[in-house]
Amino acid sequence: DAMNRGRLAIRLASLGRSARAQSRLKVRQPLSEFVAEVRHDWEHFALVEIEPILKEELNVKTVRNAAEIGGLMGFNIKPNLRLLGPKYGKRIGEIRAALEMADATEIAKSCEANETISIGEFKLEPDEVIVERVALENYAVATDAGYAGAVLTIISDELKAEGTAREIVRVIQNLRKSSGLEISDRINLWIMCPQEITESLQPHSSYMSTETLAETLELGAMLSDDALGGSAMEIINIDDHTKITVTLEKA
Repeated sequence: DAMNRGRLAIRLASLGRSARAQSRLKVRQPLSEFVAEVRHDWEHFALVEIEPILKEELNVKTVRNAAEIGGLMGFNIKPNLRLLGPKYGKRIGEIRAALEMADATEIAKSCEANETISIGEFKLEPDEVIVERVALENYAVATDAGYAGAVLTIISDELKAEGTAREIVRVIQNLRKSSGLEISDRINLWIMCPQEITESLQPHSSYMSTETLAETLELGAMLSDDALGGSAMEIINIDDHTKITVTLEKA
């Protein structure tokens, strides 16, 4: 029902935010995907219904079910040296190599079922291997009570540009307030940034203009002298090497 779906949305959104925080990814930076691992059959169907909520809450382009990619957590299998050392001595290296080549998920399943594990010529008991759960590569994962949420931490140039545009809009909105502008006042806007960032921001120029009520927007590495007459200015540090200068005036 709606109440259970709402609870699931809150739980998964919380996991998504935790995963984002782990990777120090700003909330305004759009990400390509969020992957959710759920526990009950009905939750797989509910996940489809709450997808729009999760997309908006977590600022992601797609929401996927972990079942589609074989689960969020992989396994790392290591020999239990305390038990295997006395038994196999110098052959531990062979066992380690064989375990690295084997299917980690299958070994984990065998251990859970308390079955003997056959690795090449070796037969190992479940307690003779150590099973560690590890997050999939390039995903930041948060878990809670059998649920998991993960965000893909690879950020494409397009997503980075969208994140930069959102950050610029945030700065402009604050500048509008600190300049004493009314909510409905329209502005003239200048954004000065390196050429490559100028090019990446061009597709977002109408979004920035609309969000900030800019009547005119000049975007480039070199701006006209009009920018010097702006009544408010702020510099945004995108990273250690890149600065964006935002200037505005009431239109």
